[in-house]
Amino acid sequence: MMYEVLRRRLSGDSELPDLIVVDGGKGHLRVALSALRDTGTTGVEVIALAKESREHPPGGREVRGDRVFLPERRDPLDPARWPPLLHLLQQVRDEAHRFAQDYLHRRKTKKDLSSALDGIPGIGPTRRKALLSALGSAAAVRKADVPTLQKAGGIGKKTAERIAAFFRELPGGPAGS
Repeated sequence: MMYEVLRRRLSGDSELPDLIVVDGGKGHLRVALSALRDTGTTGVEVIALAKESREHPPGGREVRGDRVFLPERRDPLDPARWPPLLHLLQQVRDEAHRFAQDYLHRRKTKKDLSSALDGIPGIGPTRRKALLSALGSAAAVRKADVPTLQKAGGIGKKTAERIAAFFRELPGGPAGS
């Protein structure tokens, strides 16, 4: 997924960034570098920021912290040695997480609010609202006959017939939900 996002971003006509920061370790860094290579992109640096936990020394206490992985460098950098840099990288990561979570939440909310009525050709928000107000639910609209549908405000005979036909063609017919 990361490869696809980066490939699209790097293949577009938009201005390229100077630096790409990926959230993850060496594996994510390799994916980002592959996207750069495959798109022929040059002049863009890539680093990976990863949370790391390990025992240090072996058998000793656990050490937790962020690590920065750089291309062509075997061992990661410890940004804790440069607190302002660490703070900046953490803020960038936290903002990216916030943005992604917000996007996923909005997408889920939109999906949750959709109904079977959204797919009916010629039925926009106003008629959908009228149908739901008059009949109470999408299931009731689905089960309604043409005369019942016509009783909803703004629904004429042809529109009512189109709605009834739409639900007849769905799997499960008018009575299914």
